[in-house]
Amino acid sequence: MLAARDLAEFYQKIYLPQRIRIVNETQLQYNAMFHGPFDLINAKERELTAEREYSEAWRDYWIARAELEKAIAGRLDTGTVAAESASPTDPMQDSEHEHKH
Repeated sequence: MLAARDLAEFYQKIYLPQRIRIVNETQLQYNAMFHGPFDLINAKERELTAEREYSEAWRDYWIARAELEKAIAGRLDTGTVAAESASPTDPMQDSEHEHKH
């Protein structure tokens, strides 16, 4: 469960924002005619793949958490439940204004 959560947080904090920055930079380079349309499409495809993997990582975490709670026949600490229920935030909220496609 912890490994699944760590993976989801990696996607949220590092990998997905990096992919968003790459698409934004590729868009700027495309506009300056340094890159072709296929480079831009490829960058966007990688960003969408990262978003899908991010969602799958959180799904895997919640499945593992549910299985752990089932195994111990009870809920995990309620303090962590409140903190973790807000964990799957949208990392693109901060960079929404950067997307211009």
